[in-house]
Amino acid sequence: MMASQNLLNNFVSGIPAHHCSLSANHTLYNMSQYQVEEKQFLKAFIPMDPSGTRLDRCKRYVEPQWQLLVLNNTANVSQLQTEGCLDGWTFDNSEFLSTTVSEVTRRKLLIWR
Repeated sequence: MMASQNLLNNFVSGIPAHHCSLSANHTLYNMSQYQVEEKQFLKAFIPMDPSGTRLDRCKRYVEPQWQLLVLNNTANVSQLQTEGCLDGWTFDNSEFLSTTVSEVTRRKLLIWR
């Protein structure tokens, strides 16, 4: 019994891919006019992590950076102002529907609001 109990946390405590939620006044309603996928569109709101392979988990831009959606953009992203995840996180539910990490985070946000 102890072995199964120890393995349980590998499945319920997984940390799904996530990024900062967008603030209420910056929704994805204009996505269709840019004709880009949602992940590409999010790059205007959320910087890439230091590896440059995924969206940063703990930062977002203070103001949307629409110039980042333009192909062959040469903007210096290190100079752009960022902030923490003031409105919580958005979790990718494709691998896990719910984990202890996503549920605890969701409950804390409900309490803070």
